[in-house]
Amino acid sequence: MHTDNFNNDLVSETGTFNSCKSSCCTVHKRNTQNDSKITNKFFLKYGELTREERRCLNLYSYNVLKKLNSDSTVCKILGYFKNVFNKQKYEDFYSKKKINPFVYEIIEYLKMYGVNQKGIFRVPGNVVFYTSVPKLLEKGEKYDISLYDIHTNASILKAYIRIVLDGIIPLGICRTLVKAVKSCENSSLFLLVKEVFPFSLTDDYRKLLLEMYALFREIDNKKEINLMTMKNILTIFPPTLFPSDSLTNYEVVSAQHKFLELILELDFETVSLVRLMKAKKYCNIIP
Repeated sequence: MHTDNFNNDLVSETGTFNSCKSSCCTVHKRNTQNDSKITNKFFLKYGELTREERRCLNLYSYNVLKKLNSDSTVCKILGYFKNVFNKQKYEDFYSKKKINPFVYEIIEYLKMYGVNQKGIFRVPGNVVFYTSVPKLLEKGEKYDISLYDIHTNASILKAYIRIVLDGIIPLGICRTLVKAVKSCENSSLFLLVKEVFPFSLTDDYRKLLLEMYALFREIDNKKEINLMTMKNILTIFPPTLFPSDSLTNYEVVSAQHKFLELILELDFETVSLVRLMKAKKYCNIIP
């Protein structure tokens, strides 16, 4: 069965769980002696993939995380993956709103003129403008960036992502990400999420996430001037980057903040050839 094929692949993705009673399931460490010799043979760069390969990889990675999202603990996934997959289960993956490309002009403007501004993203701009302008962006329109100050433009960008797009990260995988950062760093779940998440977004949302982090790094590079460290920035961004329905309580938001910090360490470019083959296989069996 198609579901069985996917479930078998998922079991291999998550590693061997020797004890479900342990709060941190451990994984066997592989021998890395020959890793440098096989890197080019068994790994590809994301930019080298075709559009169809990227689509398959995105969908497969999303569904790996979504299945982990379904159960209260990682250990349950080995016994209860019985649901039949269908496209209706991926509504938050397929139905995310189209991103207005003008947001990248706002980001570039902030990189050029905003990184020296004290309290950027922390100090709110003009509430009238940052509540009305995102509605124009939602319609695919542009606006004159020079008419507004740095804080207002930064607030417009945040409001567009938070309100119009309802975040960048799909709702269907949020619980998995929270569980991962709550687990220990050598747990199978944590390691799997680190490897899979970078490829679980559609190309347009992946691009926006990476551009936002590029902006964050530029701001952090000038923290002595703008007084905004990376930690400061990521502390205030969970309500912007995560969907509103995922912001259930302080504990969840705190875990989301930890995940945003984890993103800084992730490799968004190196793709396992084995994972790509599994993704292609999965796409071919979608009804």
